[in-house]
Amino acid sequence: MKFTIRWGGTEVTTDYIGSDAYDAQLLANGVDISDINTSPTSNKSQTLTLDKTATYPSLVEIEVFSPLVNDSYTIRPVCPAVDLVSYDAQDPLIVGGGMYSNLQATTWNAIKTNVTNSFSQPAGSIYDCLVSYYGGDIGAFRWQTPNTFEFMEFFSYNYRTTTTNNQLSVLFVRYISTYIQNTDYATEPNNFWKNDMSVFRNQAISPLSGRRKYVLYVMERDSANVYSPESVSDYQRKLAFLDAVTNNTGNYINNNGLKDLIDAGVLEIVYNVQWNQPAEYYGNLIEASMNDVGYNITC
Repeated sequence: MKFTIRWGGTEVTTDYIGSDAYDAQLLANGVDISDINTSPTSNKSQTLTLDKTATYPSLVEIEVFSPLVNDSYTIRPVCPAVDLVSYDAQDPLIVGGGMYSNLQATTWNAIKTNVTNSFSQPAGSIYDCLVSYYGGDIGAFRWQTPNTFEFMEFFSYNYRTTTTNNQLSVLFVRYISTYIQNTDYATEPNNFWKNDMSVFRNQAISPLSGRRKYVLYVMERDSANVYSPESVSDYQRKLAFLDAVTNNTGNYINNNGLKDLIDAGVLEIVYNVQWNQPAEYYGNLIEASMNDVGYNITC
């Protein structure tokens, strides 16, 4: 019997354990001798420790396999308690939005101008609230103008330091045309996607320490925008692409897919975000994203 765990492209295994009386049968079934880890007294009925050496992704696949049809097993996983990482006022916040539409101006208003809204701070915007939350350090949160045709490029921006280990990145996305240039975009990632994913995973999966969280707010179709309306076909392609990368369709697998990051809670995709709403609408979404990861901010 062989027990294996996998996460994020890493694999740890016990090799084949049990009684060495079955070694000949294992070899006869094509098992390499280097994969046999049996014992004169069966070493199968014991507590097995398979060490997962990374915190994220948190989703782990467990495989139990034997080529011998007469084998049996019972498994009861025991996972150690993990200290939860909470965000605090030292951890940076990055917000971005569509630079090819008036969403940028609308969302920028949600960040940086005073608006009268329904916040508990009557005359303040989310910007004023963040200034207070970060103790006046306006460098701790920022508007990052992205190339919104490549949203994974935006998520690769890093402002953490050795003392600010966590980072929340929030992006309001409209177009993703760079990623869907090829006709088989729903099954085959192009080089823009592969390159951006490589950089992104280096930041998300191999952090300095602490953690990062990414929230992608997907804008509804903006047919009423007189300057640059989104066509029905562009909108449908956007949704089809996101469905492919979040479900690991076709070659959107392993490091080219997003499913493991979503399952691990590293990436969140929120649909049905309305277009061209008042500033406080986007401010509320930003505040909710912060509180979801433990910033504990009230505006």
